Amino acid sequence: MSNGRRTSAVVGLAVLVFFAHSSVSQANQVLVLHGTGDYAEVPITNPGTTDLCLPYRAPVTFSAWFKFQSLPVDQAVLVGFHDAYTLSYLGTGNSRIQLQFQGSGGTFQTPTNNFVQNYWYHYAFIYDGTNGFSYINGSLVTNSANYGRRWPGVTNLFIGCSSESASGYWNGSIDEVTIWGKMISSQELTNCMSGNLVGNESGLVSWWSFNDGTASDSSTNTHDGVLRGTATIEVDDFDMTGHDSDRDGVSNEWTLQHFGHLTGQAGDQSLAGDDPDGDGYTNLEEYQNGGNPKVFDIGSTYVWTAIEVGWKTVSGTNYQVQTTTDLVSNNWVNLGSNIVGNGAINTILDSTRTNAHKFYRVVVP
Repeated sequence: MSNGRRTSAVVGLAVLVFFAHSSVSQANQVLVLHGTGDYAEVPITNPGTTDLCLPYRAPVTFSAWFKFQSLPVDQAVLVGFHDAYTLSYLGTGNSRIQLQFQGSGGTFQTPTNNFVQNYWYHYAFIYDGTNGFSYINGSLVTNSANYGRRWPGVTNLFIGCSSESASGYWNGSIDEVTIWGKMISSQELTNCMSGNLVGNESGLVSWWSFNDGTASDSSTNTHDGVLRGTATIEVDDFDMTGHDSDRDGVSNEWTLQHFGHLTGQAGDQSLAGDDPDGDGYTNLEEYQNGGNPKVFDIGSTYVWTAIEVGWKTVSGTNYQVQTTTDLVSNNWVNLGSNIVGNGAINTILDSTRTNAHKFYRVVVP
């Protein structure tokens, strides 16, 4: 994802927002699985001694993004390493994510969650040696004490199905799978979610990002995987914050609250630009201002403060912001005094209200 600065130009009473990206990001790619027979297999020469077995009763971390193409009735496996650990979704009858360490190692489950298909979720499990903490989309959902003991693995490691038997196939997508031999920090958790890792982080055992179009290990430990069945790796530039899956500026939670599903859809007036109550405010504006998209809002519902005009400046250059309500008359009025540029984004606020349209320009005197 790219970093960028935001500048605003005002036409009438509408603010047009432009993003000047400072870099171009590589398109994000994900592992796409279609159910039975599809998975990624990580060959392991000595399963009982590999670092993927993880330390005995010591801090560890697992994390991954996942999406369901269809919700499985029975268990579906994200990561399976037989006799060591299995990370899975338990099925629609027990809608939880579970990390189970074999060999009396303890079982850690999230609370029941209303998971839905075609929506990305991020899961992380962080174990400090005594307590296990489970996170969904970066938010702590449960913690519990357990042994966290691990037995050595006896098979290859599988992503997208059980390594113990031909079962638990995932039907959907998986991305940014990481395994750590330590308890990661909050910043490292954020980096896992955003895919912003380097690959040589302390304690990082393996990281399958899929961004090179393969199931190779993006860490320095070369636990490279091989695609099986009809598994593919495809571009899916989804929102890695976990809160705006369709990137329309409206949060999943707000859309779910008002329309019953997580992203805007054509046909039920839930798209960001729709105005289901006909009050002149789009869903995006309702969301930004705390409104209800299904209740006609009187103008006084919103507290208007000011219009902000911003522009990229050249250091040492003088600028004057001007405004007018009539472009034909060309009668421009100075808004405040001259501003000396500093090479960054300069802004000025206009808190004067008028019923007429207002236009703005920035000139160099």
